[in-house]
Amino acid sequence: MPHLYKCLLVALIVPFYSVAQSNYKPGFVITLKNDTLHGVIDYKEWDRNPKEIRFKNSLTPHNIEIFSKANTRAFEISGVEYYQCFTLPISQDQVENNKLSTHPDTTYLTDTVFLRVIATGKHITLYSYTDDIKTHFYFLEAGGTIPEELVYHIYYNPTLSNAVQYVNGYRSQLEDLASKYANVTQLEQRILQVGYNEPDLVKIINVINDNTSSKSLFGSRFFAGIGANSGKLSFTQISGTATGNNSVTYGTSVFPKLTAGIDLFPNKSIQRLLIRVELSLTTSQYNFVTVNSGTPQSTSSLNFKQTTSAIAPQILYNLYNAKQIKVFLGAGTALNFSSYNHYHYVTKYSGSFPDNIKDNYPALSSLWIAFPLRAGITINNRIEVSFCYIPSSSITTDNTTSVNATFFQAGLNYLFK
Repeated sequence: MPHLYKCLLVALIVPFYSVAQSNYKPGFVITLKNDTLHGVIDYKEWDRNPKEIRFKNSLTPHNIEIFSKANTRAFEISGVEYYQCFTLPISQDQVENNKLSTHPDTTYLTDTVFLRVIATGKHITLYSYTDDIKTHFYFLEAGGTIPEELVYHIYYNPTLSNAVQYVNGYRSQLEDLASKYANVTQLEQRILQVGYNEPDLVKIINVINDNTSSKSLFGSRFFAGIGANSGKLSFTQISGTATGNNSVTYGTSVFPKLTAGIDLFPNKSIQRLLIRVELSLTTSQYNFVTVNSGTPQSTSSLNFKQTTSAIAPQILYNLYNAKQIKVFLGAGTALNFSSYNHYHYVTKYSGSFPDNIKDNYPALSSLWIAFPLRAGITINNRIEVSFCYIPSSSITTDNTTSVNATFFQAGLNYLFK
């Protein structure tokens, strides 16, 4: 059975490594001549602002065109993200602690880049730009032509007790904008505490623009399903104790498994990366019989039932991420809460020797930790078929024995929209 699962996992995953992946979404491109081209754009989870995009025109869907800052004024993935091209100064100072200068570094480099619109309104548009150095934020007032960077510098001053110093010029810039377009008195305290990050800045700009809501890329969905749980348990008595020899015996168990939970998407439009919190319930039944040679001869047996509920946070990543089918790998940590029937470890001796019965031996854990590894397929964002391998995990608190469980699981989930 273990070899079968491993072969299935390999057969499931390997063919997709060589497949060119794309994630085309409806959108449009505005050229330097102000022509608007409608079609689909290959939308990625860009950790840095893109330098170019792959585009298919609605009229020529089989031809891929490359658009970059050299021929593009703006582009949009419809209803998701909007980028505009600007030539502007970009700060060059480092923000990582091990790369800080010993004085405020106000060096700027002028370049042409795509800025991502993260907030907009009747007064101000807020942009973000992430390069190899850091994330920059820019604002553009209505009627303006070139966005201005929000000032933020970090440097190291070894002569001061608090050696890392911060230049939070962006707060003064926000105060000036608030005094021009909003009630600066109401915003003053919030601006003094605002961080140099997207969520904080978007909130302030939305207030200045008098926006009542903002769009988020974060998404979630619920799921529920059923599967099979195949467990293999090894039971070892440690030599040198009064319990017997150190022979290893094995027991197997196959029972249904119920699952439910929630998936959290940092980017619901792409859905390449997701954080899963899974709740599950399953049962296992194990039976061990060991024949001990010696004088007198004896046979030892252990039979117990284990009922386990678990909560397992996991990270899943879609290696192949097409619209109709996705192939994923994942890993996580499972907190398992187990209960057991009243069980006995019974040793029967040959001859007239009395039986040796030990209640609730070995001592089995009510809480134990495992590390599941998962692979699977998602079909039409509705049906998920997955296989899970849980490496050997200890489930005993008894130092005279070693009881370890290994699981192979197959599951079918329904994904709610």
